[in-house]
Amino acid sequence: MRKSVEFIFVILFAFSYLASPVFLFWGWVRWLKQPKPRTITSLLSLSGFVFASASGLLAVLSIAFAQVHRFG
Repeated sequence: MRKSVEFIFVILFAFSYLASPVFLFWGWVRWLKQPKPRTITSLLSLSGFVFASASGLLAVLSIAFAQVHRFG
């Protein structure tokens, strides 16, 4: 593979790991600041944030567990 393509993949990989938690946190802040009408779209948005946060928490806890107990 060419060096320029590898460089682009490295940049995208690093950006995805840095930007995802920032955007998730920013979304929670915006969600908590806005008045919350009880519509289907607001409930779907809330469920999406809950699932994304649970997924991120599971990833962090799995990494921490793997550092302590070493996966087989």
